[in-house]
Amino acid sequence: MFHLSTDRPELLALKQRCLRIPAKEQRYIGLEFLAPPVGIVGSAKMLVFVNNEEGKNEELLEVTATYTPQ
Repeated sequence: MFHLSTDRPELLALKQRCLRIPAKEQRYIGLEFLAPPVGIVGSAKMLVFVNNEEGKNEELLEVTATYTPQ
């Protein structure tokens, strides 16, 4: 069992918080990009942590989103 979290929950929501991945298998992680706070323009880096059942980090993913004025 793996537990997922992000350092930017105000910008990035995870579709699932836990994933069960059998050995040598693959799974997709569902990400939902949230509307930025008013006035935010430019890029933002978001980290997704994949931790094992003991809380030890197994993987770290970096996602960059660019926000433009509408």
